[in-house]
Amino acid sequence: CSIMRDDDATLRDAAARGLRAFVKASCTVDHLQDIARDDLIPHILDALALADDSRRRAHVTVLAVIVDSSTATYLPRFAALQQLRDASNRDIDVFENVAHLQAHRRARALAKAAAWITSVKDEESAKILLPLALQPLSDASKEAVHSDAAKCVGCLAGALPWSRYAALLKTLTTVIDRQAGAVDRFSSKKKTATAAPGAGSPSTSVRYSSP
Repeated sequence: CSIMRDDDATLRDAAARGLRAFVKASCTVDHLQDIARDDLIPHILDALALADDSRRRAHVTVLAVIVDSSTATYLPRFAALQQLRDASNRDIDVFENVAHLQAHRRARALAKAAAWITSVKDEESAKILLPLALQPLSDASKEAVHSDAAKCVGCLAGALPWSRYAALLKTLTTVIDRQAGAVDRFSSKKKTATAAPGAGSPSTSVRYSSP
């Protein structure tokens, strides 16, 4: 599992393939199910909030296999999320796109997840999806996804119990304060640059008339 967070993309991808194979094999082997449930899954869920896109994307690929492998008796908390999978059309599969490199595909996945959770109000699914919706809000570079991410967080919040809802409010307060601080620092630098001697003032030339 630790290799999934390695800087080397080749090692990371190999580890992800190994974990996906392990999850598939665990469906029919009891002692592997225990390892998957007690050791692997907590690691995967924790990594969904990673700031690094490539590392988070690798973990989402494993999560997708966990969702596919879940049944009413094995990993049932993930079973409802199968409704967000679409093997026939990867473009609209939430797990194929929620950590995609292209912003419009991430936004589309978040919008679909928001609409779905609004209709089903599934608490466990909301807990699982929440880190994926929250992460873009902490990254100023993902401005193109912020609107859909914020809407998704709001919809997911509606499916959470009060204790988790209160914790989410605290998290969002921290995010807002951090973003506001970043804006203030940017504004201060801009004002300082504008106030610098000669900044923003047009250049003038002095002409002397001939005697």
